[in-house]
Amino acid sequence: EFKIGSQFSKSLSGILGCQITAGDNFLLLLRSIAPEHYESAKDYLSLLLEGRVKENLVRSLNPLTEVAIQTSAQHTRYLAMQFNRVSLHQRSEKSHLLITIQDVTQRVQLEEALLQAKQHGSKELKGLLNIFSKDQTSIRHFFACAMHILEDINLQLKNADQSSYVRIISHISREIHGLKGEAGALELEWFEIQLHEFEQILLKIRTIERLTGEDLLGLLPHLDTLFQRLEQILNLFTMLKPKNA
Repeated sequence: EFKIGSQFSKSLSGILGCQITAGDNFLLLLRSIAPEHYESAKDYLSLLLEGRVKENLVRSLNPLTEVAIQTSAQHTRYLAMQFNRVSLHQRSEKSHLLITIQDVTQRVQLEEALLQAKQHGSKELKGLLNIFSKDQTSIRHFFACAMHILEDINLQLKNADQSSYVRIISHISREIHGLKGEAGALELEWFEIQLHEFEQILLKIRTIERLTGEDLLGLLPHLDTLFQRLEQILNLFTMLKPKNA
């Protein structure tokens, strides 16, 4: 009947995000917290309780190895449920199921983060390869000019005084917008996107009524990211430069 027995962990209610009492129907509980798994879980548990198939042969069919449950509007928890047959008596044909439930949220989130990092790295690699398929003279000139512009922006931000904040932000906005246009013309999409993100930050700062030094200094980490990308590219150009050039 899929009823929960009298012996279960006190932490179960907290893990599942709802109050659990002995005698509750496990399948109905599952339908309330993870309805998309209800039918497949019912079939799997029925198969286990029938006892006609060896448990280890059907373990891979378990549909509840990674169950997402919504504990709040902003938070999703991931649970892993494992089921093992248990007989109350040695000769009893009727089996019970021992259920082990683990919170695997951190593991799932780490796997997702690693996948995103891998996909991001793949896009960057594609962007780098795209650079070397274009006219090298134009590309080298663009990145050299971009480095010069970023160094000038960095210097202006560090030496800014209150009377020059608005002027400096306007100047930086023009420079970044120009660089973005050139990157687009050269089809350097990955760098164009990063310049666009920096440009959006500048637009937000320009809406601030009274700029402070902290507002300008807050741009430095974003500028540093652009520096790192440019240095990677320039280092690659140096490494791949022909020896007789």
